[in-house]
Amino acid sequence: MHVSMMILGYAALLCGSLLSVALLVITFRKNRKLFYKSNGFLNESFFLGENVLENTSFFSAKNYYRSQLIQQLDYWSYRVLV
Repeated sequence: MHVSMMILGYAALLCGSLLSVALLVITFRKNRKLFYKSNGFLNESFFLGENVLENTSFFSAKNYYRSQLIQQLDYWSYRVLV
């Protein structure tokens, strides 16, 4: 019984931590250059995320749904960790 409760506790801690990391990634998403590969024929640059401020206005539906997602992730990560 004690071992199963410890496993459930660690599983809840892991889920809450993953939700918190997802919240940080979604909240502070910006362009990040991962690596740049260059040779005579190929120039590639890989980016993680997108620059939201350049592509959308403040009152767009995309920002509204993103805000709702951030609030839900914040709520659930708090509830799972507490």
